[in-house]
Order: sequence, then C-alpha cells, then structure tokens
Amino acid sequence: MDNEGVTYSSMSDAISKYENNRRLIILAIVIGVIGLACFFLPFITAACFFMPFITIACMIVAVILGLKSYLKCKKLYKELFVKGALEKNFQNVFYNPDWGFSKDDVKKFNLVKMGSDFSSEDYIKASYNGINFELSDVYVADTTSDGENSSTTIFFKGRMIIFNLSDKKVSYLRMFSNNFRYSAVRRKDKPNKVDLESVEFNKEFSVYSENAHDVFYLLTPQYMERIQSLNARYKSIAINIWDNRVIFAFNEPKNDAFDASSVLKKLDYQNELAKIQADIDDIKVIINALVNQNVANDMQQSAYDGIY
Repeated sequence: MDNEGVTYSSMSDAISKYENNRRLIILAIVIGVIGLACFFLPFITAACFFMPFITIACMIVAVILGLKSYLKCKKLYKELFVKGALEKNFQNVFYNPDWGFSKDDVKKFNLVKMGSDFSSEDYIKASYNGINFELSDVYVADTTSDGENSSTTIFFKGRMIIFNLSDKKVSYLRMFSNNFRYSAVRRKDKPNKVDLESVEFNKEFSVYSENAHDVFYLLTPQYMERIQSLNARYKSIAINIWDNRVIFAFNEPKNDAFDASSVLKKLDYQNELAKIQADIDDIKVIINALVNQNVANDMQQSAYDGIY
C-alpha cells in the first residue's frame, strides 16, 4: 500500500508513534490528577507533611510529559495526514505548519480589527487550476485587564487566503458580511459605503470602495450570487479586492483546520482524512467562486488608489 509516497510500513510506524505519544498525554493527565489528590489529602486525613512536595513533583512531570507528547502528536499528524493530502489536491505545494502570516501582513489586509493578541500557523503556498494562492490560520484577539480580572475578546479565528483575480488592477474594494463583527471599518470609511442594486445583497453585506463604477462592474448579479453562497456556507466572511489580488477571510471559531479531532481519542485514519479533505475543499470552493474569468479578463484598468 502506498499513500502519497509513504509506504505502509512507514505509515504504520508513524501511526504507532502517534498512538504512543497520545497515551503519554493521557498518562500525564492521570499523573496531574494524582498530584491534585495529594495536595488535598492532608486537608481530609492526617496524611504525611511531604504530600505537597509530591504534588509539585507530579505537576511538573505532568506538564513536561504532556506538552512534549502533545507537540510530537501535532507534528506527526501534520506529516502523516496534512502534507500528503495537500500534495494530492494542489500543485507546487509548500507547507510549513509552524509558519503563518505576520501581524503586519494581516493589518495590511485591512479586514479585521487588530488587538493585543495575535497568532498564525499552517502556512500553505500552492497553486490550484493555475491560480497561485497563500493561506494561513489566523487568530486575533484583545485582552484587557482592570488589575484584578482580565477578559479576552476574539476578533477573528479562522483562515485567510490570498490569490490573484486577474492580471488587471482594480480599485480598492472591501466587503463584509453583516455578521463579521470586528471589521477594520473606520468612521472615515463610512462615506465610501456603496449600495448595490440587489436589496438582498445589501442586507447581507456592507461594501466600501473609492470607485463605485468598479464596484458595479465587478459585482455582477452572478458574482454577487457566488459571494452570497460563500456567506451561506461560512456565515462570517470578509473580502478585500485591490490591485490584482483577492484576500478572503472567514471565521471558523469551532474548527481547528488541519488539526486532529482530539488527541485523547484513538486515531481514526479514514475520519481524519475526511476532515482534512473538508478543510481542503473549503479552499477550492473559495477560489472557484471568486475567480470569475469572464469578468476579470474584460476588466478595464482603473487607478489603484494607493490605500497602502
């Protein structure tokens, strides 16, 4: 048996290593529970005075063992499932699970409000049907504190993808679904809001541009239907079209793309492959919906407004 260049024996070895590390995670949890029990035992019985030291030792072992095993599981999962699936579906694949878009990159995308907390991982650079794209998971949040209590507001948790619309430059155009709560729309952007002829589209989206002519030219009824179908699928989306690039962002707060369903459960090979394929299919759906060649190839060049 062969799976994207991985032989059956090496695949079995990788799964075996994953399962061994998964069991170590469970062992670490058990050790941690024992440590907590030792901490509370002196309050219940006349237990030995050295119980707190046992607690400290257990917690240290649990944290080190659990974290080390978790990181190994995560790395094996990416190597075992994700990389091969990407290479099967796309061309010219470069994948680094530890990389991502920088905070400056995401700020320049001008789609989501920036906060104090930021992370990005699972960087992918590849091509699909001749369209080059880059993609990464992105997390943006803001943590505030009054000195006693702290709270975190998540601005964005999902994926962002960049690809080319055409070889023509188009005016700076942003659109946000109305449930994309923390958009990067500032008060001074409000006069640039453009209403489309479609009442239903206006109910779902807010569109901003310096050039209303380009908005109406790009957002044909067919193209708006594609965007509405994406909104129906992902619920919370934002799009920035500028120069010849499309930047698409969608929130996925309950889905950690390209990660195992649970490191506490035994690995189900077929289910994990199906989960990764669903994450990959999202990329295909987005590119297929937004790369409208009939519109893009006929576009007249318009002045880039130099927003960046």
